[in-house]
Amino acid sequence: MPERILYGVQGEGRGHASRSLQIIQWLRARGHRVKVLTGGDALQVLCGQGLDLQEVPLLRYRFRPDGALDPWRTLRENLGAALGLFCGKGIRYGRVFGIVREFRPNLVISDFEPYLSRLAPRLRIPLLAIDHQHFLTESVLPSPAGWHKAIALKLYQIGTRLLAGRPDRIITSSFWHFPRKQASRAIFVGPFIPGKLKRLRDAGDDGSVTVYLKQPAYLEALLPAFAARPETRFRVFSHWPSPAPAGIPANLELLGIDRDAFLSQLARGSALLTTAGNQVIGEAIYLRKPVLAFPEPEVLEQELNAAALRLSGYGDALPLEEFSPQRWDAFVARLPGFRARLQAGMRDRSGYDGRRAALRALRGFLREVSQAAHRGGKSRTRLSYAS
Repeated sequence: MPERILYGVQGEGRGHASRSLQIIQWLRARGHRVKVLTGGDALQVLCGQGLDLQEVPLLRYRFRPDGALDPWRTLRENLGAALGLFCGKGIRYGRVFGIVREFRPNLVISDFEPYLSRLAPRLRIPLLAIDHQHFLTESVLPSPAGWHKAIALKLYQIGTRLLAGRPDRIITSSFWHFPRKQASRAIFVGPFIPGKLKRLRDAGDDGSVTVYLKQPAYLEALLPAFAARPETRFRVFSHWPSPAPAGIPANLELLGIDRDAFLSQLARGSALLTTAGNQVIGEAIYLRKPVLAFPEPEVLEQELNAAALRLSGYGDALPLEEFSPQRWDAFVARLPGFRARLQAGMRDRSGYDGRRAALRALRGFLREVSQAAHRGGKSRTRLSYAS
């Protein structure tokens, strides 16, 4: 039977929204009533899709002028909201609680959206997590180099568990999987590949290089190396100011952040340069495009994604400050090897797309929710919306 579903989408970055949109559209096509709660970057992806969409508070990273994560500013500016979230108090928490009470869902799905993830277990609403971040808690990860990285990893894992609540089921999507923990019951699937990208998968190679760097500070660091290789055409998607300032190399084409235009360029380019986000790397791999990734400084999740990219053999990663014409030449020299690896690994691209496996697991969870309603377990008839 149709369910009333609240779907929470983390608004930091666009990967969460791209993945969630495919699940939301599938649910709506099957008659389920879905209300979407999100904010930040995700709003730009989800607006105009005909969804029942509502903006909610967002815990956001804060960055220094050079583009590096500012951990202390991030902590300081989010501390009050985070305390309210964990204690079940405050204006932001109360606002989301009011939405839940009015909508009265019998299922919550969260792509690492913290308010619904925390509220659902408290209100005895079944909670399904479909995200990437749970790889931090469900995988056997490589040992970090140095004690400070080891402490940071532990803090990231604690933070993931706090923000994600206590899901009844976990589906974690990654372009490459570290080994699963023995005790984990999470379902590991590949990245979610949008339908448009599937239609573009044979677009060819026009020799250009696709660059996706939202923060202009990252792009500024790469400009000298781009200028030193005038024979290569770099098509760059960034939040660069318009009109572009003087001094942009002639071989660099600046483009605004546009999802459709980016996918079209990614499909016809020869390689991708980007930060180490899971979804964008997964899309490039699906298209058999080698990736050179620059993990965002101080963001451990991206450092682990970079390690996964190296292990996959589908590309390479290095710190942004180490990029140079020589490092670019070294990457170019390895392109034949990366492409051979991609050709072999992506022979069955339909199996790489995680959407089918995720939907199979979602169908099973929906059946469990419906059966539990009849048995008197977590259900619409047993929810307690008292504060």
